[in-house]
Amino acid sequence: MVILAAAALMIGCGSDGDVITESNDQSVETDENVSTEETEESFSTGEMPEDDSSDTENSDQSNEEYDESDSPKSKDEINLDSQSEELYDGFIEGKDKAEYSAEADIGRFLYLKDDLEDGGDYSLDEIKEKLGDAGVYTDCISESYIDAGLDGTYELKLDIGGADNCATFVIKNNAGNLKICFVGDSTRFGSTNVTYSGEVNYFYSVDNDSHGYEKGYIDAEGSYDLSEVSTEDGYNIGEDGDLYYNDQYIGTGIGLYIDEHSSDRNNTDPFYSIHIVDKDNKDIEEDKADPNDPYKLARKALEKGGKRVVTGDEEKKLLD
Repeated sequence: MVILAAAALMIGCGSDGDVITESNDQSVETDENVSTEETEESFSTGEMPEDDSSDTENSDQSNEEYDESDSPKSKDEINLDSQSEELYDGFIEGKDKAEYSAEADIGRFLYLKDDLEDGGDYSLDEIKEKLGDAGVYTDCISESYIDAGLDGTYELKLDIGGADNCATFVIKNNAGNLKICFVGDSTRFGSTNVTYSGEVNYFYSVDNDSHGYEKGYIDAEGSYDLSEVSTEDGYNIGEDGDLYYNDQYIGTGIGLYIDEHSSDRNNTDPFYSIHIVDKDNKDIEEDKADPNDPYKLARKALEKGGKRVVTGDEEKKLLD
C-alpha cells in the first residue's frame, strides 16, 4: 500500500529543532524519524509505524550521506553562513519579509492560498495573523534547518501551531532575498513531513475509506518538485455483503482498495493498483493459481472500465 491510514494521519506537526515560543496549554508532538517506507505500509491496518530513531542515530553522517527520513537539525548542529543567519533571524523577529509562492503551497486545510498573494512579500507576523484566523495556535513556533538537495547550504524550517493545527514553512536565502519555497499543513485530517534532505511526504484523509498521498522534494535551488500523487478509495470495507465493481462480482465479506497513481495533480497517464482485505481490514494474499482469485477479478473489473491496472510487483517498480 502506498497511502497512509486515517489513524496514522494524526501525527501532527513539529520539529526536532528549537522551540521559539511555547505555551503550557499546548505542545508540539511529532516524530519526524518515522520512515516513509514503514508509514506507507501501515495504510490498510491503520497501525502507527514504529519509531526507527535508533536506526537514524546510527546512520553514517560523516560524509553528508543522510538517510531520506533523517530529521531537520537545530542551528547548533549546522554551519550556517552569516548572511543566511542574519536573514533567517530577521524573519523570525519580524524584521524581514519572505516571498510567498502559491505553487509551493500544497496545504489542503488551512487555505493560505486564499489569503496570501502569489509573489507577495510577507512578514512572519502577517503570516501568523492569517494562520490565527484559520484556528492555528500561533504562539508555538519551532525552528529547525534542512539542507535541501544536500548542497551544503541551509534552509529555515518553521512549524507554527500545535499538534492538531500546524503549518510548515521552508524559507530559503535566495541571493540575499528570502523565498518561501514550501508550505504544508498538518491537521487531524492530514500530516506533512519534511526531511533533512528536502523530501516531502504529505498524507491526508477524506473519510474512513478515502485517502491521499503526495510525494515531492525541495531541490537545492529552493523549488518544490512534485514526484507522485496517489489517491485511494475503499469499497465494501468492513462489510459482510457481496463486493461488486463495474458490475463484476469479486467476492463476499471482503473489501477492495483502489489506488490511483500519477506524476502530477492533473492525473496525466494514471495507473491503478488494488489491495484486497478481509472484514477486519487485514491483508489478503493473492492466489495466482486461482482463476477466480479476487485480485484477478478486481483487475478485470477495472480494465473493463478502461483503467491501466498493474500488479503489486509492477507497482513497486513504477513507484521506486
